[in-house]
Amino acid sequence: MEQDASQIPAFLETVHPYDSLPRDEMVRVAASFSRRHYEDAAVIYAVGEPMTGIYLILEGSVEVLEPSGGLVSLLGPRNSFGERGLMRDGMAVTTARATEGTEILMLPEAEFRRLIATYPAFERFFHRGRSADNRPADISTRKVGDLIARPPISVSPGTSIRAAAGIMRDAHISCVAVVEGERLVGIVTARDFTGKVLAEG
Repeated sequence: MEQDASQIPAFLETVHPYDSLPRDEMVRVAASFSRRHYEDAAVIYAVGEPMTGIYLILEGSVEVLEPSGGLVSLLGPRNSFGERGLMRDGMAVTTARATEGTEILMLPEAEFRRLIATYPAFERFFHRGRSADNRPADISTRKVGDLIARPPISVSPGTSIRAAAGIMRDAHISCVAVVEGERLVGIVTARDFTGKVLAEG
């Protein structure tokens, strides 16, 4: 899916929350993105490195890894990543690595922060899931989100069944979220497979 600069606004119209921008703002933001290519297994950024912007996958796939090397998420086109470290202290808290030849759009930090400050849809979207600093001690009054010990692992709809089964096996989990762009489209569980033979290869 080769796309030149003139096609980036049309691409952004299919990605939330960019799809909420006025047309003139959409064109401006599109011009602010830089396009980068990464070969299979190339590291986009590593834990502890300064973050210079937020990333959006144009084509290809990216795995996001915990500092320990565990898989956090396998992302496909229209998925953003890198905002967690950028919004915290500007340092990467995960490692991102291409899993095939991948085209990525990078939005500079200053432009990203301007959008957050200007458009409520951006502020809501990129602050989703961020817990309050002061959590009640009584578990009965806490929110379900407070009990999440790690970010959910997700795959794109195009991920093969064998690959999804392998991810679940390696991460010692019984399900993965299926995400298209920024939209949850389903959940795949171990019971959906016809046995562990797929995970064992």
